[in-house]
Amino acid sequence: MKRSIILSLALMLASVATWAQSFFEKFENYDDIEYVYISKSLIGLIDNVKSGNVELKGISEKLDNVIIIDMDKPVVVKGSPNNVENLMPAYVRYAHSALIYMHNERYERLMSAKDGDELTSIYVKNRGKNKKEIVIYNEEKEEISIVVLRGNLSAEDIRKISKMK
Repeated sequence: MKRSIILSLALMLASVATWAQSFFEKFENYDDIEYVYISKSLIGLIDNVKSGNVELKGISEKLDNVIIIDMDKPVVVKGSPNNVENLMPAYVRYAHSALIYMHNERYERLMSAKDGDELTSIYVKNRGKNKKEIVIYNEEKEEISIVVLRGNLSAEDIRKISKMK
């Protein structure tokens, strides 16, 4: 009896952990979304990754995987109805639900920058011993992009990533 209760609890906890880790993978199911998953093996083949003046070589070696999500967003024009949220495609509402998900899962917002119609925020969540998940959320007038970095990232790595913009 005790064994079945313990087994049931373990399965429930495992399913909750899997659900939390697979939230961003759900975007793969939408036809109108560009979705890229890069595994640790492929990341390991990259010799040198640069973004602007930030070199990510030391960071790329620590990554377990990277997810890149990119979607066009319908433009809200002047005179649109008040319930324009209801008129947006499901995938755009789902992208906005990523912000709600990160709030509910207690992701820490490291930085946020607004420039005109563009909003960029960087979030981090501890996922166990030395494992972190960093989410870069960028919303522009016509596009939403989400980049998810998972791996054994240090505070210094996170500082490098937050200076990328």
